[in-house]
Amino acid sequence: MLVKEISGLLLLAFIVWVFLAPNPDVRIDRACAPVQWGGNVVTSLAALSTPELELQVQTGMNKMTYGCEYSIWRLFYQADYNKYLIAKAAAQAKAVGAARSAAPTQSAALAKP
Repeated sequence: MLVKEISGLLLLAFIVWVFLAPNPDVRIDRACAPVQWGGNVVTSLAALSTPELELQVQTGMNKMTYGCEYSIWRLFYQADYNKYLIAKAAAQAKAVGAARSAAPTQSAALAKP
């Protein structure tokens, strides 16, 4: 019974630690920290047992960490990023339209002596 309570408190502390991050980048890094920690352990064990495979194991573990970070980004932040891109494109289109309407037309430029 005590193990369940301790593991529950540790999980709760981890979740609080993740959500207290000051910005989304840090929040994503913290959420994937256990994957990175596990990758460091596996890479260290590979370096001890078969040093020639250390680089391959480290590359695989880095891919796992990146996969975790990318998955969390897509799950929580991609919709906001898509809205930002749409708003940015609309603002650029509006600026281009305003610049075109403010510029003199070619026929008006030819009519001037």
